[in-house]
Amino acid sequence: GLSLISMRGMMLCLVLYIFDFYYNYSRFKKENFSAKLIISIIAYLPAAVISLLYLAYHYFEKGWIGYHPDSPWASCFEKVDFSGFVRNIFILLWRLADYGRIFLWIIFIGTLIISFQKAKFNAGLKNLLILSSLLILLFPVSMLMHRNLLGHRYLLPAYLMFSLLTSYMIFEIFPYKKLKYLLFGIITAGLITGNVWIYPEKIAQGWDSTLAHIPYYKLRNQMLTYIKQKSIPYTEIGTEFPNLATFKYIDLAAEDIGFVKKDLKSNRYIFYSNIMNDFTDEEIDILHNKWIIEKELKLFGIKVILFINPDRS
Repeated sequence: GLSLISMRGMMLCLVLYIFDFYYNYSRFKKENFSAKLIISIIAYLPAAVISLLYLAYHYFEKGWIGYHPDSPWASCFEKVDFSGFVRNIFILLWRLADYGRIFLWIIFIGTLIISFQKAKFNAGLKNLLILSSLLILLFPVSMLMHRNLLGHRYLLPAYLMFSLLTSYMIFEIFPYKKLKYLLFGIITAGLITGNVWIYPEKIAQGWDSTLAHIPYYKLRNQMLTYIKQKSIPYTEIGTEFPNLATFKYIDLAAEDIGFVKKDLKSNRYIFYSNIMNDFTDEEIDILHNKWIIEKELKLFGIKVILFINPDRS
């Protein structure tokens, strides 16, 4: 079932197989190793066969696997050179620590150092360490090789397993019982604060992985009301995702109308918000330095601005 979800699901199957092999390796050594190895492979053959058959059929029918040049996400799959690979490693480290997860890492490392000399690490901790390491080091390999595949949501398996590992470390290994709930409370509070982490406008965020975007919807509705009051035609307003679909799909409205995709050279107005990642740094500078603010709304770090082209105001 996991292998049928997506190509990332297929990668997770590989991670689980490697962990499965590690988990049973000590037992394999005591018995017929070759036979046991074959049996362990057979258990994963259905997923492997189904995956390969699907990919082969898809390639035969469509002529591509994963993406194609005309895909709207084709730019995300561009291969990176060595410097791009190194840059992606730093981005991965940032993603693993982002939105409050830095507290998980600090407490995990701290408890690991404190417990190292004072506690006996059991099999449960070793297994969680191995599985977490596989998910952090092996699972993202294909993401590191491409331009823009390191979205927060793609790393959910690593996040969840590392959270379990840290919690296990605190409650099962850490020797000071009175501090356990304090440490867990710090982690919980830290993760909650992650939902108010808002970076400067020119730094793209994983808005679908934080609650910080919630004020946007209220601000958007207020801006729509203003636009209607001013009788500004929607076709004159350029914008970006997630505001590009028609109101029929965004608001479940009867109107099958909406804004147009941004083009600073032709649009009279621009509907902008700092939750939109598809405005380039140059476009943001042009809007703030050369365009006129028609209407601006702010709430808890989120802003929605209606800009007007000074040459067409």
